[in-house]
Amino acid sequence: MNRPYKRWFDRLQFRRQLSVIFIVGIIVLTLITSFVVSKVSIVIITEQQIKQGLQVTESLASQSELALLYQSAESARDIAESAINFPEVKGIRIMTEKSEELFQLGKVYPDIDQVEVKVKSRL
Repeated sequence: MNRPYKRWFDRLQFRRQLSVIFIVGIIVLTLITSFVVSKVSIVIITEQQIKQGLQVTESLASQSELALLYQSAESARDIAESAINFPEVKGIRIMTEKSEELFQLGKVYPDIDQVEVKVKSRL
């Protein structure tokens, strides 16, 4: 079957065809690799942030037991001030068992009241 015209790729010499295929392959491989690396990095960073958040929460919960037992806002303030310095901590609210606010520091989001976190007491 004779074609009246040749495509631009068919007109190239074998060496140039090989070079074009190699370069296009490298570009495609680079794009795919960068996409996969970014997805994996996002997953790893998200997991690390969640772990750090849980560690801060557990630490705050264990330290605030005494403040909650004695209903001491002063003791809760000391604990909250040390915990607010952690990265990505925007606000802290220490609540009593009856959902009464004992102490609040920083920005606390209103919808956080709907989330109930139960931490086992170490007493």
